[in-house]
Amino acid sequence: MEKIEVLLKKELASSFDTPKKLNRSSLAIEQSVIDNLENGVFTCESIDLLSAKYPIFKYRTCITVHGSWPEISRTRIGGYKNVHQNLNGSVEVRYSAIDSEKMQTIAENLRACESNFRFQENSNERGFYWMLPITCKDDVIKAQTKMQPIAERLTKLNIYGHVSLYTARDFFRQYLVLALVPLALPENMVLPLTLELTGLDSEQLQTKIALYRAEVERKEIERKKERLEYEQKEKAKKEQIIARANDVRPVIAHLSECNDITAGILVKVFYEVQSDKIRFAYYQKTGNGAFGRVKWSKAFSDVYTDQIEGLKWIEQKQKMINEFNLKEFRLVRRAQTYNRRAA
Repeated sequence: MEKIEVLLKKELASSFDTPKKLNRSSLAIEQSVIDNLENGVFTCESIDLLSAKYPIFKYRTCITVHGSWPEISRTRIGGYKNVHQNLNGSVEVRYSAIDSEKMQTIAENLRACESNFRFQENSNERGFYWMLPITCKDDVIKAQTKMQPIAERLTKLNIYGHVSLYTARDFFRQYLVLALVPLALPENMVLPLTLELTGLDSEQLQTKIALYRAEVERKEIERKKERLEYEQKEKAKKEQIIARANDVRPVIAHLSECNDITAGILVKVFYEVQSDKIRFAYYQKTGNGAFGRVKWSKAFSDVYTDQIEGLKWIEQKQKMINEFNLKEFRLVRRAQTYNRRAA
């Protein structure tokens, strides 16, 4: 979405450091820190604890933790590559890797409360957005009247990030967008932020969440019930098909089993879904194809017949010999037929 005009942008409790080319510490990073990072558990609380022992620098897109790091095996948290080992040995952690679980908790609560705000993230940014379509100046004024007070309240929250109010457009229309982009989120600010984004008090929020979870649980039980009924129905249908096929198989029981299409004409019993019929499928090699492949044809019949010439043979795409799935096929006759063309 393309931004057109920024009406408001304010940094929240954010101050950023200047770039550091040299690693400011040779102290070995503790294994617990590495384990947490590679398990995707990296929060602003853990950053505060680390800062007491290791130099940490905060930039606009990431933080860097200086020290003696081993090679980090995991570089993706939350679906994006957001952990990077710098040439100077420090490790860069993008904000999209910080407090991921808290963000997802708030996002689910917003869905539960049917909030105007929606959580969105991509490889560059994550945040909570409210968009109202606008077609004229009056729409902008009305939308801004709704959004401006909320934007002002959000700017007073003690979190890292920024709040912005701007006009934007996609391929189809224009919008007024209120965006809260949190870089990191202290645990004690999860509830206050949720309340601001939903416009509810604590009691209303808990009621909404309880109703939402009960509905989710009800739907899951219903889905499991439907899935079980479907599986039972499919199992019964499969058993019926097997029984029907077993009634027909004795017709070709006298033929020898064969998994070599070059041996002659092959036949097997199969179930045709479209017609719900048990039919006979015939395969035959009709010649040598290009690059070691085999030319072959297929024919079908409702009843077994050894009058091969009377079948309607359909030429198929060439295959390598090892690409044929010839399970349960039987040999109709041993004469080599690949030198004849299919009718």
